[in-house]
Amino acid sequence: MPLRTIATSCGGMRSLRARVIGMGEQTHGTSEFGRMKQRLIQHGVLTQHVTVLGWENGPAPTVAINLYVHGSDANLDSLMRAMSRLWQTGEVKAVFTWLRGYNESQRSAGRTQVDVVGIDVMPGPARDSGMAETIAAEIGKRPGGERALFWAHNVHVAYASDRIGVQLRRILGRRYVAVGFATANGGT
Repeated sequence: MPLRTIATSCGGMRSLRARVIGMGEQTHGTSEFGRMKQRLIQHGVLTQHVTVLGWENGPAPTVAINLYVHGSDANLDSLMRAMSRLWQTGEVKAVFTWLRGYNESQRSAGRTQVDVVGIDVMPGPARDSGMAETIAAEIGKRPGGERALFWAHNVHVAYASDRIGVQLRRILGRRYVAVGFATANGGT
């Protein structure tokens, strides 16, 4: 479905009855993809009971980001410098800042908060298997109504080859859906 602007409504997400939604992007760091994903994350959290945000990043630096979105006093800029350079963008920072504010409101109301989970657990050919297993395990820990989004490259989320998308389809069936972003031009 072509989108003419990032201001397009996210209402179509309601029709995605999946438990896990992979959000792909043609290139990491493209501003428009980051802003669109930010809107999808906010919409998913606010209206679709998304409680897990998986990230194509190593578990160790992402644990620190997760602590930040749950209220730690750490400096977000410093934490982001420990992540891959691909994620050191204003759009990614805006996602974490928004999640921190959202989680604070949930915590004070005694409601479920959103966790950020690093899914990039191993290099080489087993990389996609490890990421798929991590996502499946995270959503498996949650009550049935909770959902997950994960942010990765289009090649990972797709139903092609032996990537995350194919493996999650094997594990979750139609409870996994991929959404990819592509563009002819954009900013960084």
